[in-house]
Amino acid sequence: MKSDGRALLRLVPAGERKSLENVIEETRQSSRWSGYFRDFQDPYLHLTPEQYAAMAARNRLSVLRIHTEAKAWNFKSRSAFFAFSSVRFVEWTRRLLEAERPVFINDVLDRYQGVAADRAGEENTFKFYQMDATLARGR
Repeated sequence: MKSDGRALLRLVPAGERKSLENVIEETRQSSRWSGYFRDFQDPYLHLTPEQYAAMAARNRLSVLRIHTEAKAWNFKSRSAFFAFSSVRFVEWTRRLLEAERPVFINDVLDRYQGVAADRAGEENTFKFYQMDATLARGR
């Protein structure tokens, strides 16, 4: 929070495109993986920009500005995307046997490719929405 009572939050909101976390969730719920994830809860909360604004208002914060933009990180190789994923997926993979972790990550990345690769050359691209919200103490 800045001294003038404003705060800038950078979040990953829900949007039109299915998120990587949505694909992880679908994968963990598949018959192959569901046994490892009994009583598991998704550690991420992805709301729409409108839902974030409503939550801010309920908590007596004024929304001064919300800007959402589609972003993409092309890792250019499966090994680089795998390395990123092995860190990003830790909440899921820590429930798996060590030998199963790379199998799970590759399963997710195979499924995600169908979501994110709109054209050749995007097979190892992470696509997401980034939202910057400027909030102020209620007025």
